[in-house]
Amino acid sequence: LSTLDQSYWIIGSMIGGVAGSLIPVASTGIDLAMTALSIVIFVEQWLEKKNRFPAIVGIVASLISLLVFGKDSFILPAMIIIMVVLLSNHRIEEKKNKTGEVEKND
Repeated sequence: LSTLDQSYWIIGSMIGGVAGSLIPVASTGIDLAMTALSIVIFVEQWLEKKNRFPAIVGIVASLISLLVFGKDSFILPAMIIIMVVLLSNHRIEEKKNKTGEVEKND
């Protein structure tokens, strides 16, 4: 089953690569559309979520990375910072939950 999964992935990637090189795609305006889509998703999540910590981490990490690395190379460091902070926060929350469960059972 794993071999089939891997082969489907490889074959699909090859077909996509060949099709992408043969079919011309006009990508004019895609940068504006992707920016608009990201803003809409962010605003929707901000309005719906009670926990805004991930959004705030994203904004702060992006601004810090923008100031430190400049506009041409801030995205990768920002994503790394976001990932580290959110994973660390998740692990801290898990430890708190496990500790709370142990205390409740005593």
